[in-house]
Amino acid sequence: MRSRISLPQFTGSLCFRLTAWQCLVLVLTLAAVSASVVGGLYLFLNHQAVRDINVSRQATLTYLAGRTAIDSSLLEENLLTPGVELLVYNQQGQVVLDSSPFMTGQRQYRRGPRFAREIDRPPLRPREFIDSQNDQTYIRQEVEWGNGSRYLLQFRRDITGNIVFLKALSVILAAVCLLAATVAGYVSWRISCRSLGPLHQFISVIASIRTDNFSPLPADQSAASEIAALRRRFNAMLDRLRQGFEQEREFSLAAAHELRTPLTIIAGNIDLIRRWGDQRPDIVAGCLEVIRREAGNMQEMLDHLLTTAQSGDRSLTLNYSRFCLTGLARAVCGELQLVAPGHRIACQGQQPLMVTADQARIRQLIMILLDNAAKFSPPGPIEVECRQTSAHCHLSVADHGPGIPPAEQEKVFHRLYRSDRSRSLPGHGLGLALARTIAAAHHGRLIVDPDYRQGCRMVLSLPLLPPAGGGP
Repeated sequence: MRSRISLPQFTGSLCFRLTAWQCLVLVLTLAAVSASVVGGLYLFLNHQAVRDINVSRQATLTYLAGRTAIDSSLLEENLLTPGVELLVYNQQGQVVLDSSPFMTGQRQYRRGPRFAREIDRPPLRPREFIDSQNDQTYIRQEVEWGNGSRYLLQFRRDITGNIVFLKALSVILAAVCLLAATVAGYVSWRISCRSLGPLHQFISVIASIRTDNFSPLPADQSAASEIAALRRRFNAMLDRLRQGFEQEREFSLAAAHELRTPLTIIAGNIDLIRRWGDQRPDIVAGCLEVIRREAGNMQEMLDHLLTTAQSGDRSLTLNYSRFCLTGLARAVCGELQLVAPGHRIACQGQQPLMVTADQARIRQLIMILLDNAAKFSPPGPIEVECRQTSAHCHLSVADHGPGIPPAEQEKVFHRLYRSDRSRSLPGHGLGLALARTIAAAHHGRLIVDPDYRQGCRMVLSLPLLPPAGGGP
């Protein structure tokens, strides 16, 4: 079973957590560095002591070669490296030679002499031991020598000073770590609070957001690039929210206005039937016809509203199929020509121009464009053109009416928008909004040609192939 490292979980404010994590990382780093320094020095000093012992041992054994006994002349040859002490034990375990000037008296070898059967065995590995009599620490190595008489030579080097130095160094490094952690914690706290200060502005602005208050965050030239980018994105989001609320408010007012008129007409005709229905049967028939017509207008408007609302939440369903766009445009032109005899509707374009789209929705879109062209232009020609580029097909509907002012060329696609001069004409201001919705659902676009000066020309652009995941 794989084990997982459990990291500490800090609670509290974001400034506190950032400071705690930074202090923890700093303390662990300093502790690791301090441990490495102390451990490295310990190994280096011990290595130096062992090297001095080896040099002294080799020089001593070389001097004793060919001798049969050990006497005080050994200490007069200056064979030992400075700091290295030599103790020589006889077979009874008594110290016969001691190079240390601080040790007096004859001392017994505590564990007794350890002579092997073969004198020339390798020396024991140097190791560290503590002398309890004088509370000192040594690196010690023992070697047996015998050429007639047998002796145990013990070379050792005092490393007590090294141990004291390393302990003092450890205390100093620990104090430095604590001091560094304290200073770093204070500095980190100040920097974190200063860096996260703009977040408090975000919180206050978010708390003050209402449908009538979309105040943006003020600019701060000293803020970090990430905070500045977040500020720009947040202000852009507020601007989109403000525009969305304004459009929804305008839509609600326009929808209420458009629905009030047919409801008023229906209510007035119901009053006429109630008042004169028994005496004037002809009034009843006329009133019912008006009610039926207004109910049909309301149904059409509600259908358009439902379709545009579905496009807002991406739930507009499309049934893709492969068909000829030019042939569909010719068929729709022929149908509209029957109900608009005052206009000459001509369709031209390459044949066949095959696309993959929802044929019923595209038919509805073309019908909306042709109906608008016939409704808002005087009797005359209406040109429909189909053409193809590398990856898109384009359908344009042009009339020779008064055109659309540049300031209104984008507003005409808003739901329920009607210009002042079009309010006297039938309609609800939903046709072009629905047409753009259908175009966007096909990953296309519908615009007013700003360069057309002879009236108004609507241009529809559709991809020749459906998007990934679409298609029959």
